[in-house]
Amino acid sequence: METPEESSPDQILRPPVNSSADEIRLLDIFPSENKSSPIACSYRVISLKPSDGQQIPFYETLSYAWQDAGSDPETEAPQILIDHTSFPVSASLLRALRRLRFPDRIRTIWIDAVCINQSDNVEKTQQVNLMRRIYASCTQCNIWLGYPRDVGVSEEDAQAAFDTIAWISATGEAMDARFSGMDVPNPALPDWFQDGEDGGKEGLNGELRLRATEAFYKLFRTPWWSRVWTVQEAILPPAATVYWGACEMSWHLFDMASEAIMGPTDGRRDEHVGDLMPDEFNRLQLLNYLTCLMRGISFSSAGEEPVSTLYRWRDRKSTDLRDKVYGLMGLKGRAYSEEEEAAEEEEEEEEHDDDEEEEEEEKEDEEEEEEAGEEEEAAFLPGIPSCDYTLDAQTLFCRVSWALVKQSNSLEPLMGRRGEGAKLEGLPSWVIDWSQDRWSDGFFYFDTEEHKVPVQVPEADYWAHKSLYYEYCADGPVMVGGGPRLLDESGRVLGLDGFLVDRIAVVEQREVLGRQRVPDDQVLAASAARYGELMGRCHEYFSSASEESCRRWLSGRWMQEYLGVVTGKLDAANPGHYPFDGDEGSWASTYLQHHVLFVTEGAKVGFGPVTSEPGDEVWILELCRHPVVLKPLKSEDQEGEGANRCHVTWVGDCCVYGIMMGEAVKGKEDAWVEVAVH
Repeated sequence: METPEESSPDQILRPPVNSSADEIRLLDIFPSENKSSPIACSYRVISLKPSDGQQIPFYETLSYAWQDAGSDPETEAPQILIDHTSFPVSASLLRALRRLRFPDRIRTIWIDAVCINQSDNVEKTQQVNLMRRIYASCTQCNIWLGYPRDVGVSEEDAQAAFDTIAWISATGEAMDARFSGMDVPNPALPDWFQDGEDGGKEGLNGELRLRATEAFYKLFRTPWWSRVWTVQEAILPPAATVYWGACEMSWHLFDMASEAIMGPTDGRRDEHVGDLMPDEFNRLQLLNYLTCLMRGISFSSAGEEPVSTLYRWRDRKSTDLRDKVYGLMGLKGRAYSEEEEAAEEEEEEEEHDDDEEEEEEEKEDEEEEEEAGEEEEAAFLPGIPSCDYTLDAQTLFCRVSWALVKQSNSLEPLMGRRGEGAKLEGLPSWVIDWSQDRWSDGFFYFDTEEHKVPVQVPEADYWAHKSLYYEYCADGPVMVGGGPRLLDESGRVLGLDGFLVDRIAVVEQREVLGRQRVPDDQVLAASAARYGELMGRCHEYFSSASEESCRRWLSGRWMQEYLGVVTGKLDAANPGHYPFDGDEGSWASTYLQHHVLFVTEGAKVGFGPVTSEPGDEVWILELCRHPVVLKPLKSEDQEGEGANRCHVTWVGDCCVYGIMMGEAVKGKEDAWVEVAVH
């Protein structure tokens, strides 16, 4: 037997791949009945666009977390044999291959870490751009979650968790069948359901029930669920199987179980699976782990606006920050305007009818062009046609933010910023940092230099602000400027036309926001303390302000404005307009709790990002339905070309009583100026 050569991944002699032929490497895993024997494999190259009359060879894919909970990269250095040469892999990958290796036949799998030369950015870019087709063309994907013991779960309890998912799925199908008039009973309850004092749903916590409940919880806490690449790896393949140690189950059952828990969206069914679940599940809200994860995957699978997909999976982890974007580019995006999308589809149908009248050779050429066009239209994000690992993360995030603004033809993708800073250094203020975590450290909530205390604030709540965004039109009905544009070749300065409304004079004391989340029914009561503190600051400010500012404050309807802000009734002309789907307490907890209240020099009341400061400016920007807070740059930063522009940095969108319906810009078309956002 040959002694294998030891080598690093960079030194492995991989068979070359032809990028013009869309070639990829596959790994043929040789069989063994001995589970502990070394993993022996061989490379094989195939094309994803085979010649006429040929089909793409059968192969599978693998989806896994590079490091699982049971591996220690400091002490483990596992290897496999590829064409008689040692190839270092992670412990997680080695475990997955041992689990998947057949005892009696070759198994062919595509594995990103092994089949792509990760140290060659040119090849990596080309191969990652094929990943949508790689996963879509496989026979199935193998999803490896690791071993249950890695998270303190036995194989028996892990199987109980899988059995629970299968039971939920089957019960949902039975309920749907009964609604359709068929006499279909529910499947038998899993044994562990009945491990209680009375052997039923209301039974006390028996040992099996506690263990199975814990296993269900830990199933969805395995590292696989936290990685960004695993989203498209679960969506794109035609089928998938989930492996957790010795347990295995169709991915389809996970999806079916989630749908069964959610029930029909139109409320047609009176029965609900959750009503049959043990109290432990309902009390600990364990079903939310399944539904939140699977529903998110379902939304992304159906196609959604790229900004929604990027925000939905922003918390997922990746070793390379650029993969926060590239790891999702295999998914299909959806245009912002459904009307434009329908018009394009109608135009394509008309072109197809015309093609049928052409000669056969011309027809084939047209079909090829149409396919290429469809491929381009199906790109995840127009303007970012492909992955490019020669770009740094800062440049990529700038391009992505600009592409989102261009695609939506609005500033809607930039909404929802609550003051979180950029984790990635060197980003312009308006650019979205996709590497940011859910919580951000480092905002100083005390006003004096001696008492600066960093506390956590939540990341941008794009979803809440998006639902509110289209309720208002602060920019008015008339298009004034030429639309968003980039003002420098590097794509870092965003140009817009805007109207300066006012400057912020007073901001509430920000350390009050460091408290824990207040329940919805208590937020309005808690706002009384914020009101008193804010009014005290306003009295101090306006008593020493100019005579005109003082007159505005004393004659203003500040109490009405304050109540409008805290209750969500911001339309002065229509006090009954309420844009939020919920009560006033939930409005306050959603929009007020993680913002600061402020009053402008003109005595306008509003709320905005927690980093808003006196001297910041409230602007109306073109193609932006909400006002925004911008921080003016110092005069020395405005020299040279573009000195006549208003140079600012982005703070975030805000809500201000009495200007949300275009009142501030009505008849002020000549007062708009060019704004350069750095």
